[in-house]
Order: sequence, then structure tokens, then C-alpha cells
Amino acid sequence: LRSKELVVGILGEGAQKAYSYRDLADASVVNDTVGGLDLVVTMDSRNFVATVFERTLGDATLTFDRAEETGQMTDRETGSTWDKQTGLAVAGELEGKRLIRSPFITGFWFGWKDFHPDTEVYEPEPGL
Repeated sequence: LRSKELVVGILGEGAQKAYSYRDLADASVVNDTVGGLDLVVTMDSRNFVATVFERTLGDATLTFDRAEETGQMTDRETGSTWDKQTGLAVAGELEGKRLIRSPFITGFWFGWKDFHPDTEVYEPEPGL
């Protein structure tokens, strides 16, 4: 990554991972696991704000896709629609449920890698 590239940094159990804002803006929604935590990393391209949530709700681990037409996201398991900034299900079977926000750090790549030199860097899947 470039030195002054903005990243979302996540610290998991014995693991660290960085996601460039550029890649998040392209993907909008990234399902991932960091240090045993199942997470969804989102980017609202309207205001360039990233958010991270746990993907586990009760006993289920949800998998999210971006909802192109609304700028929100939907889960594959129930088809519910979720707000990417609040983690609130706004429509569907899980309407009214809320994902738990997960801590993350936003900063420049040079700062993140100085403190976390062994960090993994998110690489988008080809074709996304």
C-alpha cells in the first residue's frame, strides 16, 4: 500500500488486518474473519465512512452482499436489508435486529504498519 493510504485496521486474537479505503470503496461490503472474529467491513461511498460489525447474530453467522440499488447490504441467509452505518436490519425477516459494532482504527498505512508490522493486508478477489 502507499504510505499515506487510509486504512481500516482491525486487531483480532493474535491477528491484525488492514483494509485500504480504496478497496473498501470498490467492494462496499467485505465479509472476513480476523483472529477468529467473523466480521463485515463496510464503506458508505456517499460519505466515505467505514464501519465494522460482527457477523454473528445469535447462533447464526451471516454473509452480506451490497444492495446496489439502496446503498445498503443484504444477508444471504434471510434476505434481510441492513443499514451499513448503524448495523440495523431495516427490512426483512430480521427487521429491528442490530449487529454488534466491532472496534477498528482508521489511519494512514505508514502508521498502522509501524505499530503492527506483521499485519495482513486485505486483497480483493479478482473480478470484484
